[in-house]
Amino acid sequence: MDARMIRSLAALWQSLTGANADQNGDCHQDDERAVADYEKAIYDKAIALDPEIADYTKAIELNPNDADAYAMRGIVYGEEGDFERAIADFDKAIALDPKNVDTYCFRGFAYADKGEVDRAMADFDKAIALAPNDAVLYGRRGVAYGMQGEVDRAIADYTKAIALDPNDAIAYNSRGTIYSDKGDKDKAIADFRKVLEIDPSNQPAINRLKELGVTP
Repeated sequence: MDARMIRSLAALWQSLTGANADQNGDCHQDDERAVADYEKAIYDKAIALDPEIADYTKAIELNPNDADAYAMRGIVYGEEGDFERAIADFDKAIALDPKNVDTYCFRGFAYADKGEVDRAMADFDKAIALAPNDAVLYGRRGVAYGMQGEVDRAIADYTKAIALDPNDAIAYNSRGTIYSDKGDKDKAIADFRKVLEIDPSNQPAINRLKELGVTP
């Protein structure tokens, strides 16, 4: 049984005991303590099944103002698909460190995965507003635009990333992939060849050129 299922069972248990309390009047103090102990046992078992979350949770307990611990725990939740908890942790991290551009991007991807496009793009925009000359941030927003199918905006962001960092092989690779998918073969080939100028062993670019019928 994975950690997410255990958390769901805990929520189900809580809802059932809450319903019984409504039907039978106030719970006795011993019953309330028993429920609390049961939920804690389930929570402890869930934490034990996810050592990364346990580590970050411990760090937060030791220092409730550790923005990085909240952000890292949020990343783990996001990797598990638990976007609500991920966003809650990113919210806390941003409240503690409102100028950390990476956390805005992490939260933006979580919102994007949830389908909350406007909130996602607002976070990427905020990150770029804080660091307008950071090529990586334009590349991240380009990925988010690509996730939404807004390929022209994605291309614009990758182009901006390249303008800021002409050796950004990732941006060339990403832009080349979009050009290839759009059927713009010449531009795709040019981008993949540029990737290999920067990184001659870049396998994704080599594979893409082969797919396009070009010898790397």
